Amino acid sequence: MVRRGDDTVAIQATDLSIGVRGDRRVVDGVTFTLERGGTLVLSGPTGSGKSSLAAVLSGVTDAGVSVVGGEAFVLGLPVRQRGRARRELTVRTGYLPQGAGAGLQRNHPGLGVHQ
Repeated sequence: MVRRGDDTVAIQATDLSIGVRGDRRVVDGVTFTLERGGTLVLSGPTGSGKSSLAAVLSGVTDAGVSVVGGEAFVLGLPVRQRGRARRELTVRTGYLPQGAGAGLQRNHPGLGVHQ
């Protein structure tokens, strides 16, 4: 388990399972550690839980997506926290949902990566 103040680990998940709309698991038993400065690639078919995992790890979830097993810590903060504690997680992380780039490009055609 990652503890607050551990400067080497960015994300740690242990036997993490994520459910959508009740107990339908889209991620089941994932375990990994991502060191600060490391890279994590999420790859899989449509509906395999990539976006759900990213949302849970950034603290940006709706009522339909939740952790149903295991645990995960991002920057030493547990992803299962609520209220003000969750706000700290969302402030310290970022999540750009799938398809958001198309909307940005449509509304701001001159916007590039460097802007």
